[in-house]
Amino acid sequence: GFLAAPGWTGGARLGVPLGARITTRGGADVDFEVREIVAAVASLELHDPCNCVVVRATASHRIGRGGVDAWLAVDLPLPDR
Repeated sequence: GFLAAPGWTGGARLGVPLGARITTRGGADVDFEVREIVAAVASLELHDPCNCVVVRATASHRIGRGGVDAWLAVDLPLPDR
């Protein structure tokens, strides 16, 4: 893959809240040597009213791999100690 070759890569991410309970996020990684996007990622987050639980659906694509990787994550609060 592209990470096995020498050179520099970098990325940026941006999150945009759409009201109190929905956040969209997106970003890209770039190979600075060939000036090409090597990965893209996007996600949609749903927050509960107290903002304790977050459900996040994410999809990403990397060059050199066919298709899209997708996953679902649930962030839960840690119990008080």
